[in-house]
Amino acid sequence: MKMKKRAKVHLLPTDKTDGTLWKTTSGQLIHTHVSGEYKEKYQPFSLYITTDDEIKEGDWFIAIDSSIQIAKSNYEQLPNDKKIIATTDPELVVKAVDIREVQGQMMEGHYHKELPKPSKEFIEEYCRVGGIDEVDVEYEEVPSLSKGDSYDIGGEVRIIEYVWKATNGKWYVSTANNHSWSCPFILVPKVNSHNEIIIHSIEEKMYSESELIQFVLDNRFNIDSGTTRQEIINLIKQ
Repeated sequence: MKMKKRAKVHLLPTDKTDGTLWKTTSGQLIHTHVSGEYKEKYQPFSLYITTDDEIKEGDWFIAIDSSIQIAKSNYEQLPNDKKIIATTDPELVVKAVDIREVQGQMMEGHYHKELPKPSKEFIEEYCRVGGIDEVDVEYEEVPSLSKGDSYDIGGEVRIIEYVWKATNGKWYVSTANNHSWSCPFILVPKVNSHNEIIIHSIEEKMYSESELIQFVLDNRFNIDSGTTRQEIINLIKQ
């Protein structure tokens, strides 16, 4: 079963001339390379996909004044702050950790990577329809532990040797004695090989006739007292 979260789409002006989207003098959005005199006439924009998820140190977010900020160690999340999970702005990067085995020892390295981005197909559709306010974004479970991490298991600290995914889709960790335990996980936006998030249009709920009838009957006391039960049923059936 696909895990999805509702997300908002923001179009904000940028001073970067390599913006992914441009607004023409007539107000039309275009997704193409713009050069020459048109760079002076058209306004570049960036797309941002946001959620109401908790914002932690190192996360990018949109503040109430529409400014793009990064959460620092003393950051306290405000109600209107929106976490950015994807963007067309390549300058928004996050810290990542790379753990590798070098000469028999686990070595930890740090590097920066771009935030995920919306697909070219989504950007083109966004321009075609003149904007999209909300979408559903696919998420997946990823382990919050990796090889070499210390893990407190029943009051005893053990070193993780393996992190693996079972056929039931759950993550597990194993230690040197080959004992295995469930691995804690976090939910992150699912991306493809191009670092693009997987976006779905919001599907409107379709109600059956019986569901509609039951809904109206459950709320019939909020309807005009002169309307009979049969009149309500006949109205829905029409």
